[in-house]
Amino acid sequence: WTYVEDLHNPKIPKVKGTWTFDRSADGFMVIDEFRNDSGSGGTAVLAETYRAFNPDTHSWSFEATVYQAPMIGLRNGEWDAGITRVENGEIFDEITKGDIISRVRFYNMKKDRFSSVFLTSNDGGKTWVNPIDIQAVRIQ
Repeated sequence: WTYVEDLHNPKIPKVKGTWTFDRSADGFMVIDEFRNDSGSGGTAVLAETYRAFNPDTHSWSFEATVYQAPMIGLRNGEWDAGITRVENGEIFDEITKGDIISRVRFYNMKKDRFSSVFLTSNDGGKTWVNPIDIQAVRIQ
C-alpha cells in the first residue's frame, strides 16, 4: 500500500509512505510495517505491529513499536500492547497507557483503498487531539 498522510499542520507538508501487511502463522498473525518517506530518500517514521488472532474469543491483540520518529521524538523500541475491535464495518486499534489512549480508526475499506485516522486522548477518552488522516491505495 502507498499512502498520503495529512498532519493538519500548515508547517508540515503532506507525507507519503508505504504500509505493508503480511500474514504468518497460518493466517493467525498479521505483521505490518508503516514507513514514512523523509522526502530526501530516507525514512522519517518506521513502525511495526504484530497482530495475533485468538480463535476462541474471535478477537485480535497486538504489540506495536516505533523505531524512528523525529517528528514525535526518538523512541527506544519499547513495545505497546493493544487491542483491535470491529464495529459497524470499521476497525479500531487502541493502545491505553494510563489516561493516554492512542486510537486508529480504519474506514471506507475497499479492495484497492482504505482511509484511517490516528487520534490521541490525554484524558482517558474525554477529548481527542492531533488527528492524522491517511488515504491508502493498494500498489498495483
